[in-house]
Amino acid sequence: MLLTEAFTKILSEYRAATEHVFRGHPLSRYIRRHLPELVRRIGEIPSEYEIHGSAGQGQWNKCPWLAVLDPLVTDTAQKGYYVVYLFREDFSGFYLSLNQGVTDVRRIYKADTKSALRTKASDFRARLPKERGRVSIEAIDLRPSSRSNYSADYEAGNIVSVFYFVSDVLSEAQFVEDLHEALRLYDLLSGTENIPIGTIGAEDDEQDNEFIEDYAAFRQHKRIERNAKLAAKVKKVHGFVCQACKFDFSKMYPAIEKNRYIEAHHLVPVADLKGQRVRKDPQSDFAVLCANCHRMIHRFPEPWNLDSFRLAIDESMRLPRALGPKQ
Repeated sequence: MLLTEAFTKILSEYRAATEHVFRGHPLSRYIRRHLPELVRRIGEIPSEYEIHGSAGQGQWNKCPWLAVLDPLVTDTAQKGYYVVYLFREDFSGFYLSLNQGVTDVRRIYKADTKSALRTKASDFRARLPKERGRVSIEAIDLRPSSRSNYSADYEAGNIVSVFYFVSDVLSEAQFVEDLHEALRLYDLLSGTENIPIGTIGAEDDEQDNEFIEDYAAFRQHKRIERNAKLAAKVKKVHGFVCQACKFDFSKMYPAIEKNRYIEAHHLVPVADLKGQRVRKDPQSDFAVLCANCHRMIHRFPEPWNLDSFRLAIDESMRLPRALGPKQ
């Protein structure tokens, strides 16, 4: 099935489906299971993105959706921001939107939810480039039947979007091009976030690597390393022995949780973190290091060059002990 056929299927069948019991309905399963797979395959969405579709939980949504999430930003559609397909309540069309999770905002701001979403959306838009392809900054209209519906909040949370009328005749290539442009803007926006580091500490962050000039990119590097979900995947692939000094936590401290004391280190050069999608493959783009080696490699001229760092360790180990203070 093509994307054009999939979206047409939802536009033409969803309203009739809502007249039937939600549980086990084939259209609900299609949106939750098959549509994400189709979008990933045809859109060639990299594996580091998560894709979730929903027609509701226990009952039909007024506005079904399919979201593409960067786990470095959010791992749930309830918070953060992400790229999402949103269908109008009257199914006269649908949007591809860079939008915000509204559940957490509702919990925090209550009656001021829409105002909070609009304020944040305006801030996000100000950070995006003017070159956006077909992606528009115009407000979206999901035709909500009530201002208390989630679709009304999604209208307030919209950052930028592309609209597709039910009668539009578009090629697969155009759908994919729009999706890639939305993901490009998503990546650019996530790179502007000033997210607190916290793990190593502010003093260490300020001292880290005197050779790095672009601290915005460097903070993105740190942000990637401290994503818990990604770090867990890295440890599963590479294990718990430091790949620099070979320190083995499980042998030295057999009674402790070894995975808590090994850290993921991102091997992609900091210069490559700006202006493009960041590589985040647990196998090829990361190593695991003990805390000491992780701090020291960030003070190394090429923190992404693990082989050179190992050589530096080996050379330091070969230095004559006589160089130390005489007794």
